[in-house]
Amino acid sequence: MSSTLWLLTFVNLICYLDRFIISAVSPKIQTDFGLNHAETGIVMSAFMVGYMLTSPLFGYYGDRKNRPMLMGLGVLVWSIATALSGWVEYFIPLVLARAVVGVGEASFATLAPPFIRDGLKDESLINKALGIFYISLPLGAALGFMWGGWMADHHHWRWAFYLGALPGFLVTYHVWTMKEPSLRARQIADLPFKDTFKDLLANRTYMLAVGGYIAQTFAIGGFSAWAPKYGVHVFNVSLTESNLKIGASTLLAGFIGTLIGGKWGHFLMPAGGDKSGPEGVLALNKFSAWTSYLTTPIALWAFYTGDFNHFVLALFLVQLGVFAATAPINAAILASVPGKMAATAFALSIFLIHALGDVISPPLVGYFADHMPMPRAMLILVLALGLSGIIWQWAAKDTAKT
Repeated sequence: MSSTLWLLTFVNLICYLDRFIISAVSPKIQTDFGLNHAETGIVMSAFMVGYMLTSPLFGYYGDRKNRPMLMGLGVLVWSIATALSGWVEYFIPLVLARAVVGVGEASFATLAPPFIRDGLKDESLINKALGIFYISLPLGAALGFMWGGWMADHHHWRWAFYLGALPGFLVTYHVWTMKEPSLRARQIADLPFKDTFKDLLANRTYMLAVGGYIAQTFAIGGFSAWAPKYGVHVFNVSLTESNLKIGASTLLAGFIGTLIGGKWGHFLMPAGGDKSGPEGVLALNKFSAWTSYLTTPIALWAFYTGDFNHFVLALFLVQLGVFAATAPINAAILASVPGKMAATAFALSIFLIHALGDVISPPLVGYFADHMPMPRAMLILVLALGLSGIIWQWAAKDTAKT
């Protein structure tokens, strides 16, 4: 599984690079298209609309059909749509192009983690495997920020999309020709679509883990969408400097945080507990809760400091905690459901965290920023981050009772 894991990790890096280019170049797009903050937030959220609406569909078919074919098709679709994002001339076509990027990425992001799980001989290693897989999240996001910002300032923001789409075209065939793990044959879903979702919604452990993830995604979605603009608007730094420093902090925090979460996600597990059982789920939720508790006051400080470098430092520490929770909470979600429902469970999680999380937060913060100072508009994200810790602590306590 190691070569497959590294291939999927690289594809995930491309996924996040293409996803975060829009945040890096949004100030240029806002100027060229004559958009207000709320409309710019819609452009950034359009991706998530396509992503969340189609993820349940890919999850359902992913539990029943050939996943490499579905993932390969997704890579091709999002790469085409990324190139089109640089080509369009008007607001509505740009929104549609970003939504189609979300459709393509939904296929890959929904199916890759369950695919990785099925390829492991020891299911207790899922947190470590996802720690490797999700290391590409901060790397891709940081590259998206830095690449997009540099291209926007030195050439044109459109070329950030044109060239950013190329790697996806190069890896499509390799994803398409992967083989299903042998474990797959024993875990084909047999429940109808309606019954599968009914069972998931009745799974309290699963729903609480997802609930905390919704609150965290609301927070981090708003942070990532508006952080470059915040540096320009509040601290009067250049777009290149804002994207470069924020991208570098994302890269470093994500790399360190994801490694911490992948290695120590079970740190709070009771002695003698089973990593693949309820004790493991409890520990993963508790670990995630503490990452939010520790970073919430730092997030509050970020919007009260008057120095850009202090803001970047605070953002680094917040992202360190957020990325540390990435592998553990996704492992908790997968471990709380049967293997044959894993893709559907992951798809429902994706739908909920984006529908109630980062689809809402960028335009909401943009709306607030049109009516009040931007630092005050961002405080809603701090509240959401704190709420994620409370819900994950609740999930841990609930798991302990079962």
